[in-house]
Amino acid sequence: MNDRKVYIGIVIGFGKDKDVFSIDNETFFFLPIKSGYRNKYDLRVCITTNYSSAISKANGLDDIQIILNKKSIISACKFDESRFKSFDTSPQFFQIN
Repeated sequence: MNDRKVYIGIVIGFGKDKDVFSIDNETFFFLPIKSGYRNKYDLRVCITTNYSSAISKANGLDDIQIILNKKSIISACKFDESRFKSFDTSPQFFQIN
């Protein structure tokens, strides 16, 4: 997102109210599974919230879904948890001898 927030989840619908099928619709419903932010110094993704327990306790999608505006999205891609975990997240520094 343009505010460096990161959402990992599933798109569950588009629009709100009567604009659901509008071609000009700028919003969509999203079921977050994890969220976090991009570090301002090196833009690494930092996951801060896991929604799995909230999802299991929810009475329905309305309890946990969020509405996002597609104009706020900087980039999007398919998330692969095993690939994400394979990256070394510790900072790398050059050692001068």
